[in-house]
Amino acid sequence: MLCQTTIPPFETGGQIVARMAHRLRPNEKLTLSQWAERFMPHYDPELLPFLAEIMDACSDPETGEVGDMGPSQGGKSLVGEAFMGFSIHQDPQPFLMTQPDKIAAETFIKLRVNTLMDRVPVLRAELAPSLSADNMHLKLFKGMYLGAAWPVKSHFRGRPYCRGWLDDFDAISDDIEGEGDAVGLLESRFAFFKGQDTKLVSSSPGKDKGGIEAFVAVGTDERLQPVCPTCGDRIEVDTIRDLKFDDTGGAELAAETAHVVCPAHGCILEPEARHELLRSLRDLPNRGFVARNRAAGKYRRTFRRDGLLSLNSWEDLARQWRAAQIAWADLQDEGPLRTFYNTKAGKNYRSILSGEKPIESATLRDRREAGWKLGTVPRGPKVLVLVIDVQRDRFECAVIGIAAGREMWLVDRFAIDVLDDGLTGVAPFIHKEHWKVLLPLFDRRYPLLDRGKMIGEARILSVTVDTGGSDKAGDQATEGAKYFWEEARSARIHPEADRRGVGRAQGLPLVAERRQQQPSLTSAARGGGARGAQSLPRADRCHTVGSSRGRSAQGVRRQRGGYRESGGSGQAVGWQDRSGGLPVGCSDAPGHQPQHEREFRCIFRPVRPDQDGHWHGHLAHRQGHYRERRFDGRPIRTSHGGQYEGHRRAHGRQQ
Repeated sequence: MLCQTTIPPFETGGQIVARMAHRLRPNEKLTLSQWAERFMPHYDPELLPFLAEIMDACSDPETGEVGDMGPSQGGKSLVGEAFMGFSIHQDPQPFLMTQPDKIAAETFIKLRVNTLMDRVPVLRAELAPSLSADNMHLKLFKGMYLGAAWPVKSHFRGRPYCRGWLDDFDAISDDIEGEGDAVGLLESRFAFFKGQDTKLVSSSPGKDKGGIEAFVAVGTDERLQPVCPTCGDRIEVDTIRDLKFDDTGGAELAAETAHVVCPAHGCILEPEARHELLRSLRDLPNRGFVARNRAAGKYRRTFRRDGLLSLNSWEDLARQWRAAQIAWADLQDEGPLRTFYNTKAGKNYRSILSGEKPIESATLRDRREAGWKLGTVPRGPKVLVLVIDVQRDRFECAVIGIAAGREMWLVDRFAIDVLDDGLTGVAPFIHKEHWKVLLPLFDRRYPLLDRGKMIGEARILSVTVDTGGSDKAGDQATEGAKYFWEEARSARIHPEADRRGVGRAQGLPLVAERRQQQPSLTSAARGGGARGAQSLPRADRCHTVGSSRGRSAQGVRRQRGGYRESGGSGQAVGWQDRSGGLPVGCSDAPGHQPQHEREFRCIFRPVRPDQDGHWHGHLAHRQGHYRERRFDGRPIRTSHGGQYEGHRRAHGRQQ
């Protein structure tokens, strides 16, 4: 039996126009953040107000690249979802979404993209009528297609795209099958749409070099600066610097005592202040973002966000940080610390064992104080230390100013490559006698400036020498260091040196101590000698001091105070001794100057006699005056002819 099929009547032109007329109506012009607020029910613009600025950068026609670096639970995926939805409904353009691997890509499609289409009806309505339109790795919409990829070179071939999103960028290889990095491969897919293309690169940091941090650094590198609810100043908060808690107990104690210290004025911000900081961003220009790199232009806008301004509470941050600290202290396991830095603080983690990350030259230029010149001391440092690195043909020297909290300034930088005759080249590894060229460094002084005006002089507190670096047979680096040691001792200079081989990992300083008469710098600061000292000739003892103890001793000296201005007869700039009110350093003590006798204090300072027994340096002999000298509080009587009585004898005789 034949089946009779009825063919539906063809549409008339009017019917076709009536059915398709709505597509001729232009969409209301919306920014990405406006589209997300209107069509994405799970987007709350009040929760993290700054996300709107990152979204709008993705829809800005003048911006071609957007970088978003921040902690987990900070809204990075929400920005990517809004960018995809905007490209499907508001401004249809081919879009490629890239995840670190196949499993991550499929999981994201199932849990995020499909859910987004279910939550946003206008996106589901944009699906092409074809039965094969809604696939796992390629979805066809009216006027565009959405592709899902992972780091395989074949996925960056074959189809042109106008927009792309590289999610979890730091988990993607820097070299994809020898073809280059993901940013470059994605860029190659944009050639057909050049001038209309936009790429979003987002990730929590996970690479010490390169990755999202490098991508952000070469862009505008914008940072959030909310308003402090206490002092009213705009501040840039930092989890590692500003989050404080009681670290003497466990993780719960840390959570109970968690708070943030305002970097502007030291205001104490309780955990509830996090919401006030976030709310303050709504009415600020650019939603609180301030560009660090203003010369970068708008083509690559990049954003860097801190964990204190995420969805994680400060109590949770303190709890996890303290747990990570305990894991390191008990098990030497850096894993929890790395996780906390990368995913919670939104910062790259650098191993504790690898030291501090090298500072970029541009960062150093930004830190430079206005009007400062090399070879002068600005306001701030409390002590000056001179450090020396021994090279084959020179001594590399640097003068470092140190203040409380070990804040440092580079005051001077120079090299010694010739001897005092100005002709003979220095060869520290061959001629040990060349080390004598370092002795005058103890007497160096540097002008102390305040607003460009010289108000006094600052002296060197100590000289530290790194004697390692030579592995050539026959080199006399160690012998040269010993020779320098003996010459310094004979000149009554107390040196510190870094001796390789003894506590090498810690960089332990080697300190000499005068028995009975002159305590060492370190022991003097601690108020006693050291245990386990070795016996050395000439009644000296040698002992190694751990790096932490050395820093503590230096800290004691810093706490003695800063510089003070010269002000009248007998008052010289020196280190303030708060306990006695007298300048620590070889300077005349004010307020106690009898006609034929003066009292001196020389703490932590080198002095030495010449061949005739006369004292040189800061305790220079003054003819015709009988006076009392003090070195670390030990009395010395001198006569007209340089003869000494008391604890120190004539003609520079060794103790």
